[in-house]
Amino acid sequence: MRSISIIALASLVACQAIGGGDDYVFNDTGSSSSASSASSGSSSNSSSGSGQNCGDSPTPTGNGCPEPCTSCKPGVCTIECSDSGNCAGKMLACPAGFDCQVQCKSAGACSNATIECPESLTCALDCEASNSCTGATLACSSDGPCSVKCLSSSASCADTNVACGKNSCSAKCGKNTKPEVDCGNACSCNDC
Repeated sequence: MRSISIIALASLVACQAIGGGDDYVFNDTGSSSSASSASSGSSSNSSSGSGQNCGDSPTPTGNGCPEPCTSCKPGVCTIECSDSGNCAGKMLACPAGFDCQVQCKSAGACSNATIECPESLTCALDCEASNSCTGATLACSSDGPCSVKCLSSSASCADTNVACGKNSCSAKCGKNTKPEVDCGNACSCNDC
């Protein structure tokens, strides 16, 4: 009886050592945090290549609200492109230390723009209107999770290119629009 208990305890310790004993939870900034848990199976076993689990990113350290952010919450930079063409053809470099969300809210707002994601942090491109991201390029960082949402049913992501890094990379698509997603070495990739 005692040997069975010792084996069960050793198995539990080994499982926690392998899995870290943590469940990974994404907060509202998109970055990950861990919460200690006795259950197993909730965290990913694959790695993004940076020592973190696939889909995880470190906690953002940025303060204030630097350019080109139009608004900020703690650790999150939002770049809102709401006027037709106001971000079109531009290089939008997300600032270091911040998760980054680029919102293209009107027709042509981000057409032919290049979005450069912050190193190791979460980056998201939302294409919300017809042709809002036509010809845009989302350049994911090598280690941060990256996503694009093509929310309009009318070609919001026509000719849009997504260059994934090693972390998770995903696209959500409307009816008549699908970006070109280069999964490369992404630990997880969903291209619609």
